[in-house]
Amino acid sequence: MPRPTLRSALAALTMGAVALAPTVGLGAGPSLPSATDAQVAQAAAAGLSLDGADPTRVFPDPIINGDFLQYTAGTLGGLAMPYLEGLDELANRYSVTREDGAGAFTHADICTYVCDLMEAGEIQVLDARGAIVDDDGVRKILSAGGRELPVVTLTAPDSADHPVEERLDLYFSMSIHGSERAGAEGGVRYIEDLLIAFEAEQLGEEPLTGPKVLTAGDPTNPDYAEYSVTEVMQSARLHFIAPNPDGWADGDRNDGRGLYHRGNDNGYDLNRQFPTLGWHNSGGQQYNSGNENETKALQAFIEDYLGTPQGAADLHGEFADNVLLAIMFPAGQFDPLALQGQYRLAEAIKHNVNTSVHPGAAGLLATIGMGEVQPAEYHTAYDAIGYDDSGFQGDYLVQQGILEMDHEYILSNLAPSSVFVPELEQVHVDTTRALLDATIALTLKAYGVGVDVPAERADRRTPGLDYTVDMDGARIGYVYDPETITDEDVENEPPFGLPQADYASTNMTYFEDVQTVMANVTMEPIEDVTTADLSTFDRIVVADDSLRIDDVDGWAALEAWTRAGGDLVLTDSALQALEVIEAVPAGSVERVTQYAGEISEVDRDHPLLDGVGGIIRQTYFEVPLGYRMNTAPAWFVDADAWTGDVAATIGATTASMDLIVTSTYGNATDDVVLAGGEPTLGTMALDEGRVTIFGAILPDAGNVGPNTHGLADYAVTYAGNGILMNILKGL
Repeated sequence: MPRPTLRSALAALTMGAVALAPTVGLGAGPSLPSATDAQVAQAAAAGLSLDGADPTRVFPDPIINGDFLQYTAGTLGGLAMPYLEGLDELANRYSVTREDGAGAFTHADICTYVCDLMEAGEIQVLDARGAIVDDDGVRKILSAGGRELPVVTLTAPDSADHPVEERLDLYFSMSIHGSERAGAEGGVRYIEDLLIAFEAEQLGEEPLTGPKVLTAGDPTNPDYAEYSVTEVMQSARLHFIAPNPDGWADGDRNDGRGLYHRGNDNGYDLNRQFPTLGWHNSGGQQYNSGNENETKALQAFIEDYLGTPQGAADLHGEFADNVLLAIMFPAGQFDPLALQGQYRLAEAIKHNVNTSVHPGAAGLLATIGMGEVQPAEYHTAYDAIGYDDSGFQGDYLVQQGILEMDHEYILSNLAPSSVFVPELEQVHVDTTRALLDATIALTLKAYGVGVDVPAERADRRTPGLDYTVDMDGARIGYVYDPETITDEDVENEPPFGLPQADYASTNMTYFEDVQTVMANVTMEPIEDVTTADLSTFDRIVVADDSLRIDDVDGWAALEAWTRAGGDLVLTDSALQALEVIEAVPAGSVERVTQYAGEISEVDRDHPLLDGVGGIIRQTYFEVPLGYRMNTAPAWFVDADAWTGDVAATIGATTASMDLIVTSTYGNATDDVVLAGGEPTLGTMALDEGRVTIFGAILPDAGNVGPNTHGLADYAVTYAGNGILMNILKGL
């Protein structure tokens, strides 16, 4: 059901219910910026939802509020109440303890939830810093700058039919980077949207801004989900937190320094503090250490209080981009079922944003000089913003098993910083509404809320998602490598006195995991190719160095089997075997190190790309595998030596800033425009058989370290896994 976009509240505005100043604020100075009547009308004509176009709200929409929301109390900052006072007012209006049952709001300092659960040593550290204070009998954990960290929870009153303890938990991080305001601007408005709608549903009334239904994706798609606000509130607890009050308050008109800041008042980037798989930087930012007050509290809330939520969203902002919203897959080790859940969530968010926000927003933003803005698209973080790193909150969340995506809003960063542009912030808010609707609705469906779950899916992590790949009777073997990469052999020890996690990494785990979503298949490890009956297999995979390149007898056996009609799959360093089996001349296969595992010059019409959507570039995540920037291995074949078809190459240059992306609604196209690429993905006939190569997908992990929190076994991206599944199907 599409959500209404033009609200009756606009009539009240244009009749003079609110006095609107005729200027757009420049963000630093004593004046109170506000939107004009013409800007409100322009936003409405563009199709923006304006759910908050009601001046009686605690947090009116940006297009009428006239400024950014303020953390600090004072006389400046638009119509909205300052954040903390505004939360108190929401409690007055919509408390879950309301006698009529029409409230769903709770807010409390994060200490309320975690201080009794945290380890004694962590509490002692916070106490020693003065970070735990007593405020009229209420203990609070303060940020580095001494500011409060309230958690907002939305859920219906407890009931026998819908007990609170049985509800799902979803966690929403609003602007962990203080200079990226879109997440907080949108998240706070969305909180009030849900409260207004829930109250109206309980009282049998229609709110000024119309009824609200949460939908996810295309109604014609089997994954489509739709829930009323009451159904959501009775099925889930929605937890919202602005984790970086310092960076926010720094840009306040009343008490700030004029510019929002990325980090907290200690200067630390909180989005590098979380314990994630793979290498981390032991420099001044203390990556992966969880050392800051804010991240200590957040980890305890997520792990100890919530016990790992089911769904999440991490809301960020970036500089100029050519897409309205970059929907980003977090990095980690994800089996095909987990990747499929992320893909379906990404598709639902993309549909919501591109049908309800982009059509009007693109034209509206063009009027303020932003040029052409393409629809939302999904990618990895590297594909979207051009870099990876360790300690990301989003990576930490998904590595806990949470269904989550990260989001980068166009122009919500150092540009425009504290310069307030009503039209732009309205677009950010409406984009948040669309993406959070999709996140909540899809997560509820994934976990079976209101879904008839077949018995065979009952034990799955996301039983509400139907995903099985018919392999059409394929008989697949994979050469088994018993060796593992362990913490005992890591070259660099953990910094900061952190303990070393145990790990034993092997890419063989992928072949065990992939079978959990396959049907009509036989898949077996081959421990010795010289003694095994290879004729029982249609397809054999050699991943990286699972068969050592100097094993002459082993490769001779595989060559004979392939030339007789077998389908041999070589990944990563196993491409060297092309020379051994005389498929290409000696010296034709080379190794290169890249920023990440990536491909270029993708041929979307090739069968190996069948069904793979989004931006296709990064094929494996390098950070969880222990590879630092520009050390991720990839293999390719000289173009003059390769006689087969080419599905993708490794470009002449693969520097992240050389990426040129165009996007159309439905599919991305022309992912990388580079020349001089060498084949890394493709197929080639070999007598009666075939060889398929994929030079950047399943490398053994690197072990330079420090890998304090462990190493992944494998780290295929959604795109990489989609291609690999097509290879295993023999496309």
